[in-house]
Amino acid sequence: MISEALIINTNALKTALTTNLQASYKLFWFKSILICLNERANYYSFKKLICSMIGEAWKYVDKEEFQFPRADQLPVIVQVIRERYPEVSADNITKFVDKLEDKELLKRIDNLGAEVPYRFLTAFFEKELFGIPDKQKRQRIKELAQNSCSAVYGFWNGKYICVNMRWHRYLSYNRAPLMHCVDELIYKKLQQ
Repeated sequence: MISEALIINTNALKTALTTNLQASYKLFWFKSILICLNERANYYSFKKLICSMIGEAWKYVDKEEFQFPRADQLPVIVQVIRERYPEVSADNITKFVDKLEDKELLKRIDNLGAEVPYRFLTAFFEKELFGIPDKQKRQRIKELAQNSCSAVYGFWNGKYICVNMRWHRYLSYNRAPLMHCVDELIYKKLQQ
């Protein structure tokens, strides 16, 4: 039997997690996918994944040994939530966002969902995206992911990712070592 790693593009995954990381989004996004893999489904809402990202970033904000890149909005979102809503914690972030009516904060959270799911996949389509202006990349990534077996996921209904079944198997089977790896990458990124 051919190894799953030979069928899926693990080199693109490595590139997605280690190249062009001006902020920590891609790392926290991938970690959120791994966290959500406990479910039996392969569809995950942007909202659930973004809430998981915020909850995971929560653990690093305000710790002296960690510093988020300046362009990173995750710590800003965490700080705004902590200041405005002191009763909220990383553990209840999803319930909090479900009931949130703070338009400014919702806009910040929505902005993450508007870019991160698409930008994560750029490493899977480097050749196809070469020379395309940034404004057009999101739509092109969406199109490419829908017709690809090599990308980790495609998109459904504008609000969900649908993890490719081969990738789902690979990520589920290798969840623990991948989680360890992404935790190390986050640790290194935030200690720069």
